[in-house]
Amino acid sequence: MEAIPGPQTRVTPTCVWVERSATICIEMPPEEAYDYYIDLEAMPKWSTWLRSVEVDKEDGDVSRWTLASRGITISWKARNTKVKRGQIIAWKSESGLTNRGRVVFEDKGQQNCSVTLAVEFDVPQSIASVINNNDFIGRFVEETLMADMKRFRSVALLNRRRRLRSRKIPASTE
Repeated sequence: MEAIPGPQTRVTPTCVWVERSATICIEMPPEEAYDYYIDLEAMPKWSTWLRSVEVDKEDGDVSRWTLASRGITISWKARNTKVKRGQIIAWKSESGLTNRGRVVFEDKGQQNCSVTLAVEFDVPQSIASVINNNDFIGRFVEETLMADMKRFRSVALLNRRRRLRSRKIPASTE
């Protein structure tokens, strides 16, 4: 079951917040999905847009992100604004590309959860109207988010299988 909610916008004095999101279901408890997602530095392994994510060694709530695609490189510094294991990771950029967002983990019972990634960008109104009125661009952003979420699910499930398999292997007696 996959669902992509419709676009949402919020107006600021000179710019508009444009939100896009994607939701997937994963066959694991929300705490476990959260544990894989919160490993921010591993994100470039499953997000084709990200070149790197570096968590600040002094302040674990601060991270530096670099996005690279089709010859364009964009960086920003973000701060986690709300983190609750198995429920939510929310952030807001402090410099660079103006963005904010959240990842929400919802327990669906029977060792399943949904994971919703919602990202908002503060863009000039003229660009926002192109994104909101051009079905191709909006769909492209949402499909890109969904593709990343599907890769996240694959990586998380693979890591889970490896972890569970390693627990079943008896320790060597040598």
